[in-house]
Parts: sequence; structure tokens; C-alpha cells
Amino acid sequence: MDALINSAFIVCLATLFAMIAGTLAAYGLARFDVKNKNFIAFEVLSIRMLPPMVSVIPLFIIAKQLGIFDTPWLLIAVYMLNGLPFVVWVMRVFIQEIPQSIEEAALIDGCSRFECFWRVTLPLLLPGLA
Repeated sequence: MDALINSAFIVCLATLFAMIAGTLAAYGLARFDVKNKNFIAFEVLSIRMLPPMVSVIPLFIIAKQLGIFDTPWLLIAVYMLNGLPFVVWVMRVFIQEIPQSIEEAALIDGCSRFECFWRVTLPLLLPGLA
């Protein structure tokens, strides 16, 4: 039973962190004028194509130095970083489908960029996040 609880804890936190970081990164790529943003989006997706064996030794060294080797936090970080490119790629498409005029109206009404994301865009993204 402990193994099931540990697995659920690790997967839930990794998914939550990947969704938060990936959604914010996707919002930045979809809404801001970033130089070469299509290239950056492609590079984020190409990280998924990296063979896992390439990153095992550097990850082992970093985990040993940080003192998180053989802890659930290392698994959470690995699973989060593994799922992050997919989240960015999918959420970027969802954010691009939301009309910018809705966000511009919120900005005119006095919302900051983060409030605009939190109060306007995020509720419209809930089906994509689910």
C-alpha cells in the first residue's frame, strides 16, 4: 500500500508542476513577441525526441551533488521534465485558439498581464488542462 501512495504522490506532483510550468511557458510563446518563437517551440518539442540514456549520467551527477539521489524529489523532477515539452506544445495550441481581443479587453479594464492570464485565459484553458 505504501508503494501505491508513493507512486500517486510522485505522479500527482510531477503532473501538477509540469502543467503549471508548461502552461506558463506556452502562454509566453503564444502571446508575447519573442524572436524566433516558432523555432523555440520546435526545439521544445525536439527535446521529447532526445533518447533518455543521453541524460542519465548528467542527471545522476547533479542528483548526487544536490543530495536528492534516492528520494522521491528526483523522480518528480525527472517525470516533470519528461512531460514538460508535451504540455508546452499542446497548451500553446489551446492558447492560440483563444482570441487576443478578450485579453486586450481585460488589459484595458485595468488587469495586469498575470491577472489577465489568471482571470480570463486560465478559465478558458480548463478543458485543455483537463
